[in-house]
Amino acid sequence: MSSARTETLIRSGPYELKRVLSSSSREFAAGLGIIEQNFPGKNIKKRQALERVLQDPFFFFTVLSADDLVLATKYWRIIPGLGIHGAMIAVDKSFQGAGIGSQTHSLFLGTLRQISILNPHSYIFGEIEPPFNPHSKEDLVRFRFYDRVGWRVLKDVDYALPDLHENGAPDFPLYLYFASPIGQHLEQIPAKKVAEIVFWLYSDYYHRIYGLPLDKLGPLLSRALASLLKRDPTAEELVDVNALIAGVPNTNFPLYSSTQFLP
Repeated sequence: MSSARTETLIRSGPYELKRVLSSSSREFAAGLGIIEQNFPGKNIKKRQALERVLQDPFFFFTVLSADDLVLATKYWRIIPGLGIHGAMIAVDKSFQGAGIGSQTHSLFLGTLRQISILNPHSYIFGEIEPPFNPHSKEDLVRFRFYDRVGWRVLKDVDYALPDLHENGAPDFPLYLYFASPIGQHLEQIPAKKVAEIVFWLYSDYYHRIYGLPLDKLGPLLSRALASLLKRDPTAEELVDVNALIAGVPNTNFPLYSSTQFLP
């Protein structure tokens, strides 16, 4: 079922996962409100970025609702030849601890199965905040959730989030996570694949969508790629990582194209 502003992707019992098609919809405002609840202070830049990509056929801004009440939000983007960039699930604080995050993740995977893009060589990937406080109950619950749904967190990649507001704040360290869209256990993520995804995150996601300048992103990209070389300096596949670094000056690099990494 769809309207001019939303489209129902999948249902399960009382829950439905809706794709938001218009920034003027009630669901768009509710989803942004949930993001602001969970990540205070990032709403204005996030809204501008989301409005720019709502009409992208590969982008999905979704909300989980039940009885017309928005409970959670998740957005993702299909990158042909690379995988599925799946941002974190954000649950309305009034419903946290009630299994809403797991339900959202389940319907997200169900949607991917419906649109038939799953294969053993694809990855779902994204970014998560490290547990800054090891005694925080919220951090503990969050990381137990990641483990429960099968996300593999990479802690050895020097990856950081640029200052989205460009107000001089320091770069924000993050972990990259990877998951299999078909539920298989991930033992090792090839360094070449990690490098391609990091390249896309900086050159397309943060530059093209968020509009951050290349002179801010170039050094972060080079630093992240260099950290991959430390994982296994003897691996033949890291020749490709070295080639990426050699082609990325600190102040300039080409935009990612959707066909760049196709087989």
